Amino acid sequence: LDLALASSGIGTWDRNIENDTLSWDEAQHRIMGTNPANGERDLASMIKIIHPEDTQKVESEINATLAEDKDYLSEYRFIRPDGEVRTLEARGHVIRDAGGRPLRMIGTSMDITERKQAEEELEKLSQAVEQSPASVVITDLKGTIEYVNPKFCEVTGYTVEEALGQNPR
Repeated sequence: LDLALASSGIGTWDRNIENDTLSWDEAQHRIMGTNPANGERDLASMIKIIHPEDTQKVESEINATLAEDKDYLSEYRFIRPDGEVRTLEARGHVIRDAGGRPLRMIGTSMDITERKQAEEELEKLSQAVEQSPASVVITDLKGTIEYVNPKFCEVTGYTVEEALGQNPR
C-alpha cells in the first residue's frame, strides 16, 4: 500500500483528535515540502501553512465534518516552506467511539495545482470563445454541430437549440 501511494503522488495523514497530533507519511511531506524529521504536527501548525484566504473555509469544513458525521473533502491552497503556493485536495474519514465522539480523522491528500491551472486556462478559453466577435461552430468528425457561440446565433438567426445536432450544410 505504501508503494502504491508513494508512486501515485498521494500522501496520507492521520489526526489524533484527543491528543491534537497530526502525522504525515513521507509522500505527504514531499507534497507539502516539509521535512519528515520535524515529527508530528498539531492542527494549529497545519492551519498556519494554509493560504490565509483559505484558512477559514478549511476550519469550517473540518468542524462540519466532525459535527455532521460525514466524510471530509476539501480543496485549498497552501504555502510550502520555499514560499511556493500549491493547491491540495484532501479527503478524510472520521473514526468515532461507540458514543459517536470523534477520535481520529484519517485521509489522503494530492497536489492538484497543475489540474487547477489547466481548469483556469480552459475557463479563459471558454470565455474567449463565448465573447468572440466571430461566429464559432464546433462539429464532431461527422459534421454534426456540437457547439455554437452567441455570435453564430446573432449572425444566422438560429438558436443554440436549433443548431445543435444539425449539419452546417
